[in-house]
Amino acid sequence: MKTLLSAVPRFLGSFGLAVALLLILLLLTWFGTLDQVHNGLYDVQKRYFESLYVKQHIGPVPIVLPGGMVVMGLFALNLLFGGMIRIRWNKRNAGVLIAHFGMAFLMIAGAVKQLSSEDGLMKLRPKQVNGVFESSVRYEVVIWDATDDVRMGGSVRSPVTEYRIDPDDVRAASGSHQRKFTSQVLPFELVLERYLANSRVVPAAGIGVPQNPVIDGWTAQYVKPPKVDSVSIPAVYATVLTPDGGRKQGILWGMERVPWTFELGDRTWAVTLRRELYDLPFALRLDEFRKEFHPGVGMARAFESDITRLKREEPDRQVLVEMNRPLREDGYVVYQAQYGTDPDGVDYTVLQIVRNPSDQWPKYACYVIGVGLLLAFGQRLLNYLGQERRRREREATA
Repeated sequence: MKTLLSAVPRFLGSFGLAVALLLILLLLTWFGTLDQVHNGLYDVQKRYFESLYVKQHIGPVPIVLPGGMVVMGLFALNLLFGGMIRIRWNKRNAGVLIAHFGMAFLMIAGAVKQLSSEDGLMKLRPKQVNGVFESSVRYEVVIWDATDDVRMGGSVRSPVTEYRIDPDDVRAASGSHQRKFTSQVLPFELVLERYLANSRVVPAAGIGVPQNPVIDGWTAQYVKPPKVDSVSIPAVYATVLTPDGGRKQGILWGMERVPWTFELGDRTWAVTLRRELYDLPFALRLDEFRKEFHPGVGMARAFESDITRLKREEPDRQVLVEMNRPLREDGYVVYQAQYGTDPDGVDYTVLQIVRNPSDQWPKYACYVIGVGLLLAFGQRLLNYLGQERRRREREATA
């Protein structure tokens, strides 16, 4: 037992394990790159790099590889045992130890971002104020009592009570899988199925044999995902199961202009598929948007936004947000991402907003790694110069 316990740290800290993990990571990157031909970047990232294992076919032969989460976890253990525990802690290895601590800090920063970050977009027209941004790729199903007000779709929250189905549960309702949503305050159950990562909803007449069920003359068709994941428009089939055994069916689509509604008793309920919304602890107002074009072409050379940050009990703050100059506020980073023009000819700005608690950690980790490498190579340089000096002294006295 003692031999086994000592063998485990040796294995976890071995160079052989590090090489094997690098090879597996190479395979995951290769398979993921090939898979992007058929699926979007977000789905590929989830399958290969944010999973515990990956089932991959090489021709007719299936193979199972550890997913990116497992590989990076083993990398962290390899760094801990091989570069920080088993190494001798002395002045000679001080630079190497500092560099390894910097690498560990960098991996921790990545883990924090993976587990707790939010990323999305906000569209602002001149003089418009908004305190909510929407996810680029994550869609949630939202249910609310619309008896008094059937809302239009959009990214502005309503004061009514909303019941949400998490985007991960929505995506899991693909293929033959179903997801059932129940709540003590809702008088029905909602079943989601046949999730399509990218789709269009079209009239069933005239398209031959539909890929999916036809509801009220409409059906959802799968469309090959585009290269840019934020352009993908998902769809999912929804079935309402009422207490009396009744069934109501509808198609939820990410581009729908109005929610799917149905009557139950004397109430009207609405269900929609929309991008996941995040609240900001402050609001933003677009004061002015400017863009410059390259001479003779229609390509933008630079674009920027004059933004006012609005926050309760604090004075307003005017900020210039441009492509390489973001706004940092309360743990959020606001970047100038895109722009566009509305049908009425008014330019609008699109801001990318990221909440990442470890936003600055990679920079500090690189500082630590740099100090460690300078110390390690500096020590070796000084040792080499000392050896050369002593060699010349021996030759001079010989």
